[in-house]
Amino acid sequence: MQNQQEYIIQEHIYRELEDFSRSLVGPHVMLAARKIKKFAINHLKQFGIGFEQAGVLHILEIAKELNINQLAKIICKDRGTISRCVESLCMKGYIEKTRAEYDRRIRVVRLTQLGREFFVKIQQSFASIHQSPEKIFDDNEKMILHQMLDKMIQSCALYDKGVATDCVSMDCENL
Repeated sequence: MQNQQEYIIQEHIYRELEDFSRSLVGPHVMLAARKIKKFAINHLKQFGIGFEQAGVLHILEIAKELNINQLAKIICKDRGTISRCVESLCMKGYIEKTRAEYDRRIRVVRLTQLGREFFVKIQQSFASIHQSPEKIFDDNEKMILHQMLDKMIQSCALYDKGVATDCVSMDCENL
């Protein structure tokens, strides 16, 4: 009985927090970000990978080859976290570590063919979800949403001029 009461109280508090978050733009965006991340994490479980691992695959699909420091800077995580993530993906055969051609002392990571195929499978799976964020908006709503998000990002940059707003050059240590 006590566990049920605690659960009811927690649900009540949770609803109040969500209601408050919806009353202001910043907290509402953070609420949406948390819910979208939770949605993605739950969907990725069927593939046996985590959110950061999917992020690494996505980044390497675009960048082709990066070292651990570059990945850590883009993802805004410490090197240790990214190293563990990379090791896990290497063990699964999705990425490989090699020496950089431009400097043999540096180790870089890149997608394997299996990793590219796996990433395509993940993308197709997300695209097939009926209620995915990409499908619930029409083209005009998507354009407006992107404009509003860009405006928020620019506003953050104006607030803290020492931090770049594009993820590739973002200095996460100053966030």
